[in-house]
Amino acid sequence: MSPARPVGDAPAASIWAETRRVVHARDCYRCTSCGCEVGRDADVHHLLPRSMGGTDELANLVTLCDGCHAAHHPMLAGGLARRVIERWAVRLARLFGGAHELDQATEYLGPGLRLLGVERFREGQLAVVQAALQGKSVLVVRPTGSGKTLCFQLPAILRAGPTVVVSPLKALMSEQVASLLRKKVPASFVNSDLSMEEKKLRYSLLRRGAIKLLHLAPERFFVRSEAERARLAELRPAFLVVDEAHCVDQWGADFRPEYSRLGDIRRQLGNPPVLAFTATAGQEMQARILASLGAEDAEVFVSGVDRPNITLLRWAVAEDSRAAKIAQLLALPLPEGGKAMVFVPSARVGEDLQAALRSLGMNVPLYHSRLGRPFEREQLVKRFTNQGAPQGL
Repeated sequence: MSPARPVGDAPAASIWAETRRVVHARDCYRCTSCGCEVGRDADVHHLLPRSMGGTDELANLVTLCDGCHAAHHPMLAGGLARRVIERWAVRLARLFGGAHELDQATEYLGPGLRLLGVERFREGQLAVVQAALQGKSVLVVRPTGSGKTLCFQLPAILRAGPTVVVSPLKALMSEQVASLLRKKVPASFVNSDLSMEEKKLRYSLLRRGAIKLLHLAPERFFVRSEAERARLAELRPAFLVVDEAHCVDQWGADFRPEYSRLGDIRRQLGNPPVLAFTATAGQEMQARILASLGAEDAEVFVSGVDRPNITLLRWAVAEDSRAAKIAQLLALPLPEGGKAMVFVPSARVGEDLQAALRSLGMNVPLYHSRLGRPFEREQLVKRFTNQGAPQGL
């Protein structure tokens, strides 16, 4: 099937309009990702992006709603989903009413869970959510993959006003925001990869109350732009979420000094309750984290760190056979949809290992902070998380 082409020297815009019409009709005016009905002005998404050689052939095009399209392009989400984010914000305000009391907010726990695509609380989550809704600061120590994210997303949705989420990794911000957009929750992030126009648009949405969760790196509060610092200083968030809170503690070569200044940032933001999360922190580190954040009175929730699905072992191998042994491990069968990841101490070591694996017939992508283009990082994350195409395909 191919789009009907206008005859003669028709302008490119006319050709694209006809292509969009055919794609919408083929997809029955439904988003191919979430299945919702869309209008005739719905977005058309390239499965293989134009920047990577994708064409305008119908086989490379699908219909997406505003939210699902923005989730696939988090760097452009503000521009792509501006109108729908504003509508979602109004819908959330009407649905939950900006409840300020625990007994009122508790009524909405069920709808909030369903909005986030969760059927029930895991062990320990409800107590954290209730403490947050009571206006308390909390420090949560739970293993990776045990549901820490829900513990701050649900209170953020149920409280009036925005929530600021401090996160150390751009990839993590992008992934969490894309997931929220797919669930029709108005969320965004601001980082140095965005254009100035996109930043201004996102701050405008935030100022109008259209953003529920704003993800920022701690360094964002110390940028040179006085205008951006002023916008952040005006925030009065419902919560200040500190993800990967162990970064607050001054240990290791990768310490982020801006994390140690989050206590000052909290005061600048009006002393909102702090919701701090980490996968590992002993009692002494817990005390140092809370002291640094100015939240010594926070409730601390610690879950067991045993992960029965993870095995730690030490395998001594000669340096010249290391790549072959890693290739042997990578060749082991994985559960359906499973992925393997190899951590390396530096980009240089990764490049050497990548070359060695390539010589053994394994083409393994390398993700590191020096990747030149944000789009390149985004595509690698999508590849790893199976988000390269709309979920319905």
